[in-house]
Amino acid sequence: MTKSGRKTAALEDGERFDRLSEKFLALTGRRAVRVLFPGGSSRKSAVIVTDDGDRLVITRRRHEGRAELEAEVLGQLKRQGAPVPEIIARDGKWIVQENLGNLRLSEAIDAAAPKQRPVLLRAAVESLIALHQAGRRAGLVGRVVSIGKEPSWLETLANMPVRIGEHLKIPAPALPHQAIMAQLVIKQPAFIKWDARPGNAALRDDGTVGWFDWEHCGCRSPLDDLAWFLGDEWSPDEPETEAILLDGYLADFTGNDSSAAHDYLMTFGTLHMCVRLSLILSRKDGGEWWDRDYCLGGDKIGVTLSEAITVAGRAARWSAASRLLASLSPWFGDVAERIHEL
Repeated sequence: MTKSGRKTAALEDGERFDRLSEKFLALTGRRAVRVLFPGGSSRKSAVIVTDDGDRLVITRRRHEGRAELEAEVLGQLKRQGAPVPEIIARDGKWIVQENLGNLRLSEAIDAAAPKQRPVLLRAAVESLIALHQAGRRAGLVGRVVSIGKEPSWLETLANMPVRIGEHLKIPAPALPHQAIMAQLVIKQPAFIKWDARPGNAALRDDGTVGWFDWEHCGCRSPLDDLAWFLGDEWSPDEPETEAILLDGYLADFTGNDSSAAHDYLMTFGTLHMCVRLSLILSRKDGGEWWDRDYCLGGDKIGVTLSEAITVAGRAARWSAASRLLASLSPWFGDVAERIHEL
């Protein structure tokens, strides 16, 4: 960056600090001494360090309705003892909330020793179950939007393997799209977080996991949250740990541990991983792989060779366990090979 570029960036950062500090003072009556941007200065949220050393998060949502929804949902969940941040203040599009921790779960998992990773994964799964239970007690079903019920949304999700095949010039096997779409329809939606990526969770000081970024919550299958978490590129592909988790907790997400629930998870999860893989490939777009530390530290999409291979390998395994997507399993092997060549 040129000297003038550095001066411009510093000026913009200074102006943003002043703006956020003033808003924070107006909302809380407290003064900021530092403003931190853990995910980069382009993000909608910043961490405010107060003059007495506390850290709080200030967020500006794009729409006031989103901010209102997030604040209401978090208030209801917090009253039910859910692992979510406390709302400190809200005004219009602005929210100030508790800082759950300084280490995102994605970073904690990545830095953990092999024996510690299953402990973190279990803690995250248990915290998702606690969220769903709190949502039921708070009566949030029907008070938030239903997600993914439009036929066009279902069709787009079912066609994600085709999109990847076109991108990599490896045509995906023909699939029973109507049957897939029918399986993805949720007849009894429940309250879920959605966007339950490990990057949207923090490892707290007591070893538990708390979840933030609630503007996209809604009603669908609780299994979708499990798929978002386990299928993310920053979640390690550990089949033995995964099997233990599903064995012990699947019934907590569905009310039963039926084979139908497992099959749905494998189908939805595979297609969700196709979404993640499509995002990775579209952002690479013929260029170089991104720096892994930059992606992980800034909670970016994992546009890295290792994360792309992780997603493809897990998708091969999950699709093999889906009655409707089994033909994709060897194809994902071809996808992984092609990704190595990019």
